[in-house]
Formats: sequence, structure tokens, C-alpha cells
Amino acid sequence: MRYNGVYSAAGDSDAYSAAGAVIELQVPTNTVCEILRMWIGAAEGTDPVAEVQEVAVYANDAAATVGSTLTANEIQGQADAASGCTIRGNAPTIGATPTDLYFDGFHLQNGWLYLPVPEERFVIVGGSAQDNLGIRFPVAPDASITISYGIIWGEVA
Repeated sequence: MRYNGVYSAAGDSDAYSAAGAVIELQVPTNTVCEILRMWIGAAEGTDPVAEVQEVAVYANDAAATVGSTLTANEIQGQADAASGCTIRGNAPTIGATPTDLYFDGFHLQNGWLYLPVPEERFVIVGGSAQDNLGIRFPVAPDASITISYGIIWGEVA
């Protein structure tokens, strides 16, 4: 796919102790986004809990609320072309019942990286019934964890 721009959004050193969303990409109408990379890792200076954490990539039609609005940083594309997407991090509240697209697990001391081959990349069409995509913890961590996380996506407007 040819992109108008490639963007990155990340959060760092956020504490999580409950099940729920970590980060969500909200795609506006008339925009198509392809997910290139997603990650979660222990924040610098923390002593990660020695446990396996379940993670799910979800989609839904209602935008997440609360949390923090993260900045989309252009890493490739037209000079200073702003992303049309909104990104929520720091435990956003999922806006509707999510449809889980992908389940995985990772050891908190190693982190989690989703780096799909082109045939496995999620494509989100703005204005569709599944125009928000995020990462969530389907179950709470055993103890409070402090993580950094992010998404890199290509955008066609």
C-alpha cells in the first residue's frame, strides 16, 4: 500500500493494574490506515514483574474516551502533514464492546512486539463499523506494572 504518511504515537511510563485498553487509534471518515508495528515494554527504571501478561488487539465502532491524547509524529511522508487520526493512551475507556482480532501473551520482562508481514497487517477504514483499533489487557496484571507502548501506522487519506 502507498501511504500519504507514516506516523508513530507512543506513551511512556504509564502504570497499569487493571484489565482494559492500553492505546487506541481512532480513524476518521475517508481515511484508511494500515498498522505496521505495535509494542508494549517495561518502562525504563522499572523492575518488571516476572509474569506472563495476556494482550489482545481489538476493533470497535465507538471511540475511546478518557486517557490521554497522544501526539501523532510523522516519520515518513509529506513534509509536516498532520495525521487525521486521534490516538488515546494511558488507559483509555473503550467506547463499545470490542471485537478481539488477535490474542497473544508475553513475559513482562521481555515485552511484546507485533511486527506483521504485509499479508497480516490490520487495515482500518474510517467510517466503517470497525474504525477504531487498539491494544488491551483482557485480564489484569498480577501486580501494578509500569509500561511504555506505541503504534506505527501508514495513512491514506
